[in-house]
Amino acid sequence: MTNVSVVILAFAFTMIAAQKFTCYNNSNGPENGNQALETQENCTFCGLQQQLEGTKVILTNRTCDETCTTFSVQDQGRRVCCTVSLCNYNYSTAWDGQLGERYLEKNL
Repeated sequence: MTNVSVVILAFAFTMIAAQKFTCYNNSNGPENGNQALETQENCTFCGLQQQLEGTKVILTNRTCDETCTTFSVQDQGRRVCCTVSLCNYNYSTAWDGQLGERYLEKNL
């Protein structure tokens, strides 16, 4: 039974990753999104990466990615990967966008 569950979960993740999204795609953009952000279509993941000095954000990059790894290093930086169109607007929407479109819509 456990093997069947693993196969089902792997298939579900593959289906999500196979979808394509529109993402913000800007280097060194503002901490929170604004009207000047550019978008890119056909992304497998949207990424939001922030470089930190302590708790202060000093650099924000938004990306359109084929692969993406989430990380967080206290007082240094963090990256969130999400799978909802335009979920990488800011840290909060990127975090919520990991959970799916229905959750993100409730919190915008």
